[in-house]
Amino acid sequence: MNAGTDWSGEGSFAQELAEATGALVVAAGDDQVGPKDESNGNMVYTTAHPSENQFRVFKAGQTPVGIGSTVDVNVLMNAAERRTSEIPEKIEPIKDISL
Repeated sequence: MNAGTDWSGEGSFAQELAEATGALVVAAGDDQVGPKDESNGNMVYTTAHPSENQFRVFKAGQTPVGIGSTVDVNVLMNAAERRTSEIPEKIEPIKDISL
């Protein structure tokens, strides 16, 4: 099972993760995923049946959007770094709780 697979109307793990965390999640739909190029620091992955299946972007409260059958993880990470560097974020310290 892939994270982007719909579980008979129950939703997918990727969508549930996006809803719970507010994170943008990239996952494959109903297909296997494998490396296309992992040489020299590349991290390019493709679906087993590129003409039929693709990766999707999941966002909280939105319908998943297809982004093609091949993804370059380095490109996705660079885009995520640019996006998060533009958003000021306040991080609260973790509070110790006694059990």
